[in-house]
Amino acid sequence: MKFKAVHVVALLVLGVTIIPFVSARPAHRLQAIAQLGLPPEKVTCQYCHVNAGGRAPWNAFGDNLRAEWNGAGNKNFADSLYLTLKARKDSDADGYADVLEVVAQTLPGSKDSVPNIPKDTLEAELKAWGGVDRYKAKKLAIKAFNPSSLEGFFLTNELILSTLYSKNHKV
Repeated sequence: MKFKAVHVVALLVLGVTIIPFVSARPAHRLQAIAQLGLPPEKVTCQYCHVNAGGRAPWNAFGDNLRAEWNGAGNKNFADSLYLTLKARKDSDADGYADVLEVVAQTLPGSKDSVPNIPKDTLEAELKAWGGVDRYKAKKLAIKAFNPSSLEGFFLTNELILSTLYSKNHKV
């Protein structure tokens, strides 16, 4: 009996630990987590949305990101995220540019989430990391597995994540 109780406790601990990481995550959120290099708990739906569950309405940062995405040109989410940060706007008017809020791991669309680190320190950290280009969407080279053609092609992280998410969650 004691042997079974240990297994039940182990399974409960494992379930509580793993479930948050395997639950469904929208592709854009996964892209933002990867591209910004932030822990998943820092990039909730409220990073861009007003509501915890996502969807409309968007917060000030989300509005700027959507405006960039819907602007001229064929940009994807990853490129739009980078260009939004590169614009160095202060979406929530809290005195910190959105890109500095990313460095500080605060919410760039919420006045209630203000970095407690001086701007000069955040600017120096951003510069040490390579500036805003640190957040540029990375292209991944993937070689097609085709014996008659060994040509490679490029996919963005966004496309890969969207494809994985769609296949695993029947979106």
